Amino acid sequence: GAARSPPGAVRECAARCAKAAVSAAPTDAASTLTAIYDAINARDVDTAMRYVDDDCLYEDLNFPEPWRGADAVRELFDESVKGIPEDLLFVVDDITGDDLSCGVLWHVELAGVPFPNGRGASFYRLSPESRKLVYARDVVEPPFKPGAAAFVIIRAVAPLVARTLKKAEGGTSDQPDVAAASLSPVGLALGAAAAFYTFALILSPPDMYAPGEPIWMITPETVKEVTDESINFFFVNIFLQDLGIGLQADAHHPVSEGLFNLVNAYSFMFLPVLLRSERSRGMNTYAWWSVQMFLTNAVMMSYLCKRELTLEDRRADPETPKEAGRHALLSKAFGATGGAMGAFCLWWTLAARPELGGDIQARVEHLQYLLGNDRVAFAFAADMVIYSAWQVILIGELDKQRGRAAPAWMRYTPFFGLAGYLIAEEP
Repeated sequence: GAARSPPGAVRECAARCAKAAVSAAPTDAASTLTAIYDAINARDVDTAMRYVDDDCLYEDLNFPEPWRGADAVRELFDESVKGIPEDLLFVVDDITGDDLSCGVLWHVELAGVPFPNGRGASFYRLSPESRKLVYARDVVEPPFKPGAAAFVIIRAVAPLVARTLKKAEGGTSDQPDVAAASLSPVGLALGAAAAFYTFALILSPPDMYAPGEPIWMITPETVKEVTDESINFFFVNIFLQDLGIGLQADAHHPVSEGLFNLVNAYSFMFLPVLLRSERSRGMNTYAWWSVQMFLTNAVMMSYLCKRELTLEDRRADPETPKEAGRHALLSKAFGATGGAMGAFCLWWTLAARPELGGDIQARVEHLQYLLGNDRVAFAFAADMVIYSAWQVILIGELDKQRGRAAPAWMRYTPFFGLAGYLIAEEP
């Protein structure tokens, strides 16, 4: 392939470009922002700040609050160049605009290779008086892309938001779906819980509510590990690899792999429980559950929230099934599969891959390290606790629905109690 310039040469070139831009005195928004990008790539914050107005407002949507004023923007620029490889550069893909404003499409490269999840789009405006940057907004490519699940969540939440806003304004909504939503205390509490879970375990800054990096700071190594563990879902691909026909996916620490699949097995077993509930009639439970398998309680709590808020509406709808399905065979199959997978996960965590996992003490120490430093592992541990609570609540719901109580161990023993309930209990 073509020879690449060494990192020092790349940085030296960026520095020359930044100095040239200063001497060329940019005349419009595009040339001004090009000069700022060149200065940041040269790690020359002083030069970049020559183009920033004292009253600049800089919004980076990765952060909850904007940077106000030149001193705050300098702090942002300083942080953006501190401690990162010198050959990590911002590359402008396209820039267009007019005299005082422009939009920029850009991506990040490391040693000439596009950085994973490193694309972005930005809008900039110059002050008519100072001809310097007075407003900026950056939107960065999210490392996690929910795809169609985003529309599912929007459809669930939008009616509640619209109705709440109407009530706050003292009006009423003329939208049938919104008007029909019942603002039950349980539904509102579930919605608040889903929002807090999403913020605390997925979006919050490091060590605010959970250890490790949030999704907007996720490292390529973490993305790689989660991708590999997803490919190795329920360990099927690992055994196919042994036969020479599996997909490419690296091996990871057995504690991480075991925890990942244990949480997925717990998610897996909730499908028949939700389907059998009278309160779920008319809900698209299969679609919600399929997303829950990947997003766990962020989706589970959103589903239960919508289930409560739309309960009376669905009961009044003539197209809603009159009874919940029995799903006896599905329950037994899911209980047996989930329970067996849970037992296998425990064995895998404690004994598999000795070359990576070591002895029991080393595995326990690794688990302690993950829970104290890794956001994904911490969230999975939280999921196990939260799922245990849903197990108690939802089995109690089914007991009340059918008029008889399941054995206490099935309701209160996390995971394996649910597996036993699905295998042994009839609707």
